Amino acid sequence: MLFDAGEAVLLTEHGVETGNGKEKGNLILTNKRIVLETTRESRRMVFVKDKHDIIIINIPLSSVLVADKKKDIIFKGHEFRINADGTQYSFRVKEPQLWINQIASAKSGNLTYNQTGTQQQPGVVMQNITPSQQSVPENHEVKKEIIKVRCRQCQALVDENAKFCPSCGSLMG
Repeated sequence: MLFDAGEAVLLTEHGVETGNGKEKGNLILTNKRIVLETTRESRRMVFVKDKHDIIIINIPLSSVLVADKKKDIIFKGHEFRINADGTQYSFRVKEPQLWINQIASAKSGNLTYNQTGTQQQPGVVMQNITPSQQSVPENHEVKKEIIKVRCRQCQALVDENAKFCPSCGSLMG
């Protein structure tokens, strides 16, 4: 899944089913949206399989109107639902109250992040940062000297690592 600039993952859960039970995938909550993503296989040829991720549900947090716990006797309260722009979605997760609280926090913007991008507890100040961690390291370029040699057949200049001459095709070495 590709993330937008400034987007960070708050919660993920694997093997989440939608309320209708038709789709199963990874539920991801970021500070901007809720995504249900699954992996599908397709065959290009008889023996070649392609696996690719497909986003089934993509809900911007700005469109979420209500997030609450669904009362369900069969699944013992492990389901929560979201009402977004008139469409209702429901998901079966292990801790629905945690998801509801995180969605509410993300909508209100009361989130802080540490250096790894994971959520930090509110009001906790980062400490124990060494001076080397405070600055971003610069990219250093390594300059490599290119050595050219002459081909024995046509006298063309060829890279030292080349196996064949690009001009006449004779074996180098």
